[in-house]
Amino acid sequence: MISKEEWNKIESMLTGAFGRVELSIDGFNVVLQIERVKDLQYGIMPYINGEFRGSWLSAENDIGMRFYRPTSRFVFSAKQRASLIKAYGGKRCPKAELDKINKKITFLDPVWNSAKALRNHLIKNNKDLALVKVGY
Repeated sequence: MISKEEWNKIESMLTGAFGRVELSIDGFNVVLQIERVKDLQYGIMPYINGEFRGSWLSAENDIGMRFYRPTSRFVFSAKQRASLIKAYGGKRCPKAELDKINKKITFLDPVWNSAKALRNHLIKNNKDLALVKVGY
């Protein structure tokens, strides 16, 4: 288990521009690395056993659910949802149709914006966490 002082080291390393941390999590070698996401925006990217696979981004994948950030979005925009509810008669909209209108999809985002959120997710979804190396 990783101690509080080690978590502080990890979080401080992952707030800089060139941060890199190696962890051993439930038999996986996980590298957390700061990478450029967009112009002037950086995020924390986890690499599992030295690689990243797009197949891990589905919400049913076990590896993806352990290490990547779950994100939910409505199928319809707020404007579309309002117009659909209005078309069904506002408050008289049937519950079955309301469930379809307010349906959400869940997908996994590999990039983390916060080291604390990543830490909480890793602790919640994994059992054996060990620090291997901080820095390059």
